[in-house]
Amino acid sequence: MGTCKEHKKQAFHNDEFRKFIVRHDRPAKYNDWYVTTSFYSAVHYIEAMFDVIEPSVTIEGVSETVKHSDQLSNKLFTDVTIKPPRKTAHAIRLQTLKENSELNGKSVFSRIYIGYNRLYREAQDGIYNFMNPELYNLVSIGSRLDTVSKLCSELTTFKGGSCK
Repeated sequence: MGTCKEHKKQAFHNDEFRKFIVRHDRPAKYNDWYVTTSFYSAVHYIEAMFDVIEPSVTIEGVSETVKHSDQLSNKLFTDVTIKPPRKTAHAIRLQTLKENSELNGKSVFSRIYIGYNRLYREAQDGIYNFMNPELYNLVSIGSRLDTVSKLCSELTTFKGGSCK
């Protein structure tokens, strides 16, 4: 499982590729990769935040403090008392954000959840439903990623932690 620093490094790496696509993809035939890299950048920003603030979540009757979504996903997959279908790391990430939507009276997690959930669904459309790349609104997608990144950073700082 990656550390906050490792996740941020990967998020920046993915984001650089997203920006490369915008600069060099004329005509825009790789917008699906723009969406996919935006989504995975968001994944890494969120996982970096989880590593610092360690939110709690209860899934399938298992309560955990989450430093990484895979941590709970792996635990659920190895627990023979839990019947399939078991939750993936993506589903756990979504539920963790949703369950922790109120933190000290701020709905920061719910705003991260909304942006991440939209990116998740758009990436799924591109990957599995073969959505026409020309139909993506890249400005909205970039804005959602910027919001997720900014809020994760703010929340990490708010909780007194940080990573470089």
